Amino acid sequence: MLISLRLKVLLVSIFNNFTLQSTYAYMKKYLFILFTLSLLFIACKDTAGKAGNEAEGEAGLPAENSYLEKAVGKNDNGSYLITNIDVIKPAWEEALRNENAEDNINSFRIVKGKTEGDSVSDYYMLLAESKSSKSKIASLLTLKGNTFYFEKIDSVENGLGRFIICTGGCADGCLPSVKIVSGKKYLYCSACSDCTKIEKEIR
Repeated sequence: MLISLRLKVLLVSIFNNFTLQSTYAYMKKYLFILFTLSLLFIACKDTAGKAGNEAEGEAGLPAENSYLEKAVGKNDNGSYLITNIDVIKPAWEEALRNENAEDNINSFRIVKGKTEGDSVSDYYMLLAESKSSKSKIASLLTLKGNTFYFEKIDSVENGLGRFIICTGGCADGCLPSVKIVSGKKYLYCSACSDCTKIEKEIR
């Protein structure tokens, strides 16, 4: 009977110890799974946010640091004043240096002209000239009230802007100009035997 009683005590002790170890192991496993799921959730949320921002840019929506929606200048009783050059100049100079690493922009001005092509109408243009005078950069503008904004490619609210770089060695020609084809305005470089046109989007 004594042996049997001792055996029972031993068995109960072993069982209790086994149960505690099992419970501890289960809790460790459970906490590890919770920790792993939390990390996965955070990573997925972050990835989804980045993907959403990238998709927004790819869909044509202006980026957060875009100057497309910013005012370019104003019409002061027939005098065209540029008011946002500090934002526009770095972006245009970067595009210019991608084509000619040694050139920089020397001046900006807003000009008014007449379109060519299917019909004749007034247009406004932001025009920049490089220090070498070989390159001209231009983008169409729209006048809302007395404030100039970049003209978007289409009528969609989140459309894109566009500018061109005309580079050439001609004394005349290779100048940014505007023509209307099928009711739409297009920027082009006027005739020149030595002229290249580069087109960029404003996002």
